[in-house]
Amino acid sequence: TATGGLLIVGIGIDMLGIKKIHVANMLPAIAAALVLARLALKL
Repeated sequence: TATGGLLIVGIGIDMLGIKKIHVANMLPAIAAALVLARLALKL
């Protein structure tokens, strides 16, 4: 999903030392994206 892609970009930025991004704080967004996608399919 796009959410996972953004997390990977954040990890890359952190590894390059451009900016410190706490990716672990964003992990619940993956679960939220799954729930919202399921709800959207049921509508």
